[in-house]
Amino acid sequence: MSDPETPPELDYEYVREIARNAIQSRVMGPIVAYFSADTLGEFVLQNAVAAFLAKRFPNTYVLGTFRNDPPYRAFIVECNSYVTGSMAADADSGMTLPVDWFDVGAYAPIKCPDETWYDKGFHEPGLILLPNMMSVSAARLTGLAEAPPCFCLPTEYEAGLREALVKRGLDPGRWLACLAVEGAASGAAGDHAARVDVATYVPMLRHIVEGQGGQVVRVGPPEAQPLPEMDGLIDLSRDANSFAEQVAAASLARYVVGADSGILPLACAFRVPAAATNVPGFEGLVWNREDVVLAKKLRLSDGATLTTGEAFDRHHLDAPAPDGAAWIDNTSDELVAIADHMFQATGDCSGWRPKAEEIPWRETGTITFPHTFRDRPLVRFWD
Repeated sequence: MSDPETPPELDYEYVREIARNAIQSRVMGPIVAYFSADTLGEFVLQNAVAAFLAKRFPNTYVLGTFRNDPPYRAFIVECNSYVTGSMAADADSGMTLPVDWFDVGAYAPIKCPDETWYDKGFHEPGLILLPNMMSVSAARLTGLAEAPPCFCLPTEYEAGLREALVKRGLDPGRWLACLAVEGAASGAAGDHAARVDVATYVPMLRHIVEGQGGQVVRVGPPEAQPLPEMDGLIDLSRDANSFAEQVAAASLARYVVGADSGILPLACAFRVPAAATNVPGFEGLVWNREDVVLAKKLRLSDGATLTTGEAFDRHHLDAPAPDGAAWIDNTSDELVAIADHMFQATGDCSGWRPKAEEIPWRETGTITFPHTFRDRPLVRFWD
């Protein structure tokens, strides 16, 4: 019996090319992003990461699903220009997104009551993004800082929000800065390391108004530590119903200075240069190239005091402080220096900030999990 015929040598490069063409020609199904977070900052972070991932599929429908509690969440999703549509559950709803709705069987026992779910193909998505896939370090996520997503105010609200800011006393002919510092009175998360006395920012605010020629909008919740009244300062934190105006002010700002506040990642999402100050860490707060981190100084048990860069190099900004260490607040002089840096770095913004230009992602149509992360973020560590 003769040996079977030897098969011809396989052209692996030809096979790879066929595979590449098949991938590129494949129609991507819709993306379903399920946002679920405990804080404003984390909710914004999830939206920003989802937007960055959606940039790779520019023609794909993106559905954002979430529980609208607190009710500002719907407005944030509307500002996320990469989310095509949304499905929001009421605050007292017992469920948000049943997994049964993804059953593709003709006789699925539980079906979505809205036929749009099936008309848009949401039951057969190309990608489902769960909260833990989006609650990652935006500053380290490979590619995000190079091609960050850019949120924008919803078109139907923009003119009204600008008018509302003018009625608050803001001059549309002058640039503005935002202060996003809640202060000691807010008791942020009960974490002593994250607490800060907002009074230390007052010299910086006066410097912005009198020295730089700007106007300041203070943003935050009503329980934020009060500021003294001063010319050129509009404090929106005193109004519990001003969240949309606060977002608008941050999006129009020349720059934003904040502490551990959810408005900081919102500023980053709008591509507004931001400085994270008086923080024991920066993960989830800032991530763009123009952003600055001035952490609290870390005094170790041996008496050594670490600057922001030194604390980062020793991995103290992304982990609990070592035993016996203490965080030292930024001084007023340091905060004034930060404001001067932000003022000089944003010299091209002489009025209310226009929408940032989009930076396209270089590799559309592909995505890799798990995420890859850079060792050092592109933000500047201030020393």
